[in-house]
Amino acid sequence: SFLFSQGHAERPALRRLMARDELSISQRLTAAIGGAAVSSVVVNPLEVAKTRLQLSGAGGAPQLSGTVATLWHVVRSDGPQGLFRGAGVTALNALPTVGFYLYAYDYTLGRLQGSEIPRSLQPLLSGVTARTLAVLASAPLENIRTQLYSGRGEGGSTSSGSRRAGVVSIVKREVIAGGVLRLWRGLPLYMLRDVPFSAIYWTVLEHSRTAILTRVLQLSQWGSQSAESRDSWVANRAATNLQIGGGALVATNFICGLSSGLVAGFCTMPADVIYVKLIMSPNQQKTSQIVEELWRSEGLLGFFRGTIPRLSKLAPSCAIVVSSYELIKRLVWNSAQHPT
Repeated sequence: SFLFSQGHAERPALRRLMARDELSISQRLTAAIGGAAVSSVVVNPLEVAKTRLQLSGAGGAPQLSGTVATLWHVVRSDGPQGLFRGAGVTALNALPTVGFYLYAYDYTLGRLQGSEIPRSLQPLLSGVTARTLAVLASAPLENIRTQLYSGRGEGGSTSSGSRRAGVVSIVKREVIAGGVLRLWRGLPLYMLRDVPFSAIYWTVLEHSRTAILTRVLQLSQWGSQSAESRDSWVANRAATNLQIGGGALVATNFICGLSSGLVAGFCTMPADVIYVKLIMSPNQQKTSQIVEELWRSEGLLGFFRGTIPRLSKLAPSCAIVVSSYELIKRLVWNSAQHPT
């Protein structure tokens, strides 16, 4: 079948290919950045809609309801280009949040294999380590991106003129208001949102895709080799394992990335809502004040405002990034093995 057809033609090299993952740092970063670039463009409109919904009715912002209605409001008020507000910052932000992050995860997971740490905990620890480093590097860009998505200009205004305020204006305003460190405003919440997300995401992803890819290896008539999954994560070397066809590689990572993103995104939704409100707070409210106001005005459901657009953006993004990453790793590795 399509999923397994590539697995049998290249068996002579399989034992050497399975011995170790030979992808270099540059090859991994190339693959990671490629997947991030595709994702940042495709899902940007949904990120804009999610942010606008979470800020709906706050600080003079219009009251919005529903993802489609919010997208239509953005098009009417800002034009179609409004759906891609902040796309440049998103692409730049992809360097630490996706490129470095994916490499750091792969590297950490590889180092943990064969250690005394229980195998079931290795993806969780790798995800926490990689995301912590990525968050520290990307917090200023994440804050700028959030403000660009909100559509607000200086002073929290929503006028058409102030909406043109760009990255430089936002940086100046933040530094004047609280110094350079203000660019890292909301870092604890950013960590609270992204680090647990990463822990949940990679734990679910590794267990699910390793189970599927192990089955793929068994169906490729090399079932005896699938015993390696008892000692290491099959998916960690899948890109250079030609037993696993390209179709199976992409489909498995897409499906598992989608489902893992849904689970992790829903679990961390309250932290995302609080983070967005904190970043857009005009009077430097404390986190406790935001939580109290949100609970008093909207109750528990307020902490899940924007869930549909966030998950609609997040889950496909996770699926696109991880499947693109693995596919580009395969393509880059093959190119290096067979230079023209």
